[in-house]
Amino acid sequence: MAPMNAASSSAVTREERSLAVSLAVFLCATLALIATLPIVAWLPYTTWHDQQRIGQVFAMAAAMIAATVAYRSGGIRPPSLLRKGDRRLLTLVISAGVVSACLSPQPLWGFAEVALGVGSLGVGWVVASARRLYGSKVDRVLIGALFFTCAGMMVRFGAAYLSAIIGGQGVLDAWLLVDGFSNPRFYGQFLTLAIPMLLVPLMAAGELRRHALVAGLLALLAWTVAITSGTRGTWLGLAVAAFLLAWTGRSGRRWAGLQVASALAGVALFWLALTLIPDALGIRIEHHAASRATAS
Repeated sequence: MAPMNAASSSAVTREERSLAVSLAVFLCATLALIATLPIVAWLPYTTWHDQQRIGQVFAMAAAMIAATVAYRSGGIRPPSLLRKGDRRLLTLVISAGVVSACLSPQPLWGFAEVALGVGSLGVGWVVASARRLYGSKVDRVLIGALFFTCAGMMVRFGAAYLSAIIGGQGVLDAWLLVDGFSNPRFYGQFLTLAIPMLLVPLMAAGELRRHALVAGLLALLAWTVAITSGTRGTWLGLAVAAFLLAWTGRSGRRWAGLQVASALAGVALFWLALTLIPDALGIRIEHHAASRATAS
């Protein structure tokens, strides 16, 4: 009987290992989808917004399913993140959203927004549970996905800029350089959330520190894009954050200093790329950030 028990134990171990590998591949594919949604036309016959909605809902559902399967297969009970009363209130709010979508003139749009809201809550549960169970390993995965997304967007910005400079049309529309969002303000909203996180490797002391150079370069380019887009809300939001955090202690002052340094470097690169080089080549700039009434 002993050999049979050993074989059974070995078989279970192989099954668990196979499941873990499958889930890891599945989650990596989901992260890749999230990272490429802003920069790749996966659904060429739909609008950008429709692709975003479909991709986001799919990715959120995939993350929740994968996490549930992983927890149950491993016999892990996720930590409770909400009290009973909070869960009832949340259920009431979601139910109100469903009723509102049913009564709206465009029910499909309403249900799409409800699905995004529920998906966002689900992803929050996945991240919070995984963070409590597995610690900082989760941070590295999420930061890696953010870096991959930002790197793709910066490459797209650079390719559009070189195409406009080399194309010989004599006109460069700055807003076309920040393509990928239906409005430059939405690009700015993404950058407002992303730029602070890009500085994490510069603040870290462990394994993430190895990526400090790449992080600094991405932060510089992200600031260049933020200035090019002319989204003043991003400038104001990060300036206020830097001012307030400078008073919170040593780490806050360090973050604020890095933020100011990357912003100044971004201004210099913006002035070189969108003013000095076009002037030297006789290229006219449209939607120049400095030409707007609130920035001139």
